[in-house]
Amino acid sequence: MNEHPVATSLRAAPSPRVIPFLVGGAPSPAAFEAALLALADAGAPVIEIGIPFSDPIADGPVIAQAMHEVLGQGSTARGVLAHVRSIRPRCPARLVAMVSASILARLDPTDPALPFSQAGFDGLIVPDLDPAEASTVAASAGALGLAFIPLVAPTTEPSRAASLAGLATGFAYAIARRGITGGTGPSGLDVATISSSVSRLRDATAAPVAIGFGLSTAEDVAIANDVADAAIVGTPFVKVAGSGGDVVALYRSLRQR
Repeated sequence: MNEHPVATSLRAAPSPRVIPFLVGGAPSPAAFEAALLALADAGAPVIEIGIPFSDPIADGPVIAQAMHEVLGQGSTARGVLAHVRSIRPRCPARLVAMVSASILARLDPTDPALPFSQAGFDGLIVPDLDPAEASTVAASAGALGLAFIPLVAPTTEPSRAASLAGLATGFAYAIARRGITGGTGPSGLDVATISSSVSRLRDATAAPVAIGFGLSTAEDVAIANDVADAAIVGTPFVKVAGSGGDVVALYRSLRQR
């Protein structure tokens, strides 16, 4: 079975690997586009785009505020997808959408992955997906060539974790911490717990494993890459993009061991 392009791109990137997260359309469509293309041109192999949602799931205050503000500007899920579609031909990175299950169902209840495929996304992350629906969404994604990226917490029951990991194609998303996103450093990662969680996932999937939730420093990134295949970093990128800062400088600083 051929490996999904998201997984291949992740493995091919030099370590330490960072997957940046941006809020779609934030702080403005133009600024979002500039940040996305700058990170892609800087070599980010995969970029995660959060589809704005009025009730963000497990997102810390920085990401939640960014979503609140962009929704207040009139942004919609369909609008973000249309914008990504216009950017896609100029963006060499693989793009994965972090999207609420309710938005997924609202956009297309019969084929949930279709609007994201049409927009040029390469994969889907659905943080609040009902476990019983995971295989359905994974099948919809797979039929359209999109990667399915399940989230698995260290506290997830072992058989359930194995079942979710078995659906992973782009990568399995290992949650590093309980609670919400937005680490403040210094690193408080529980390496033993994370290592155990990653080991369980590797037993259940051939896809790469990326670690996210609360990673914010180069030390966090180094730990994640020592234990798994990549680090997912959100809050720092959303904060820098929101202030008009240099997301590429941040990306490069996080990759310094």
